[in-house]
Amino acid sequence: MHYSTISSSRFYVPSAKKYVTLYPVPPNTPYPYVGDPVINGGIFVRRLVKNSPPPGSFIRCNVETLTMESYLAAWGRATGLAPEESSTAAVQISPQSYVDLWGAMAQEQLSQWQFFQWVQDHYPPTWEGVTIVEGMDLLTDEDKKELLSVEESLKWYDWSAFGKKPTAKAVTGRFST
Repeated sequence: MHYSTISSSRFYVPSAKKYVTLYPVPPNTPYPYVGDPVINGGIFVRRLVKNSPPPGSFIRCNVETLTMESYLAAWGRATGLAPEESSTAAVQISPQSYVDLWGAMAQEQLSQWQFFQWVQDHYPPTWEGVTIVEGMDLLTDEDKKELLSVEESLKWYDWSAFGKKPTAKAVTGRFST
């Protein structure tokens, strides 16, 4: 999961009146998301146990595939901190700058997001011997009704640290006007 590092890279920019997140990939990079890992993960596992795919299959279990930009917008709506259209912005920075800012976890996230883009660019796979099964295809209609959407899942987290928007302090000193 990406909660701590993604959360720490999200900040409010008063001049833009937006919450901004810096990403090392384009804002339209796909972001497959399972939603709530406890609830939704359990639903997928329960169905996989009852209805196993062929041995050696890769199972892609995500409730929604968002983009970096649409994920951030969903976060804004879910928290109530940035519910309006265009009140969030995903800004691309270089991979090296991202790693320099956020450390080792950033390198891990970068590789995941680059992989998500690669999978989308090469989907469906044509590699001999590789079978990818969509987890949603294994679920019953009843299972699907139990899933929490990404936006609903985001409401379950404590985002109170983002409750106060930092603002620029008034400049007082010899060069202030």
